[in-house]
Amino acid sequence: MYLIKKFILYIYSLFYLYIGINHFTNPTFFYLIIPPLIPFKNFIIYLTGIIEITGGLMILFKKYRNFGSNLIIFLLIIVFPANIYIVISENIQEILNLSFSASLIRLFFQLPLILVASWFRYDRMNNFVELFYVIISLITIIYFITL
Repeated sequence: MYLIKKFILYIYSLFYLYIGINHFTNPTFFYLIIPPLIPFKNFIIYLTGIIEITGGLMILFKKYRNFGSNLIIFLLIIVFPANIYIVISENIQEILNLSFSASLIRLFFQLPLILVASWFRYDRMNNFVELFYVIISLITIIYFITL
């Protein structure tokens, strides 16, 4: 189970690094999904990009993994309003070419992402619990690859 978890951790790290870098290479996408009431959009885009890159790098190293996992969980919580905005805004759904149900599914994938980030903090867990995390990790990876 340890090697599977390590493999999943590397995949998630790559995802976070890729998405974090996209905050700098494609800020327009992120600008669109920030709710209109939130000020300083550019600052938020770059700050969350830095957090995403930093968390993605930190989870690779055992010494920093706990902090990196907490950083990713923090990130996933603070970007939750953007995912809610996608669900409630037909205009954003249209721009992103998402149906209402697809945007709702995207919203609910925040919870597995938070759970997986919390899983990375622990070296060993009960085998049944580890299997649960492996399953939700793989489902989440498959979902995001197919976007």
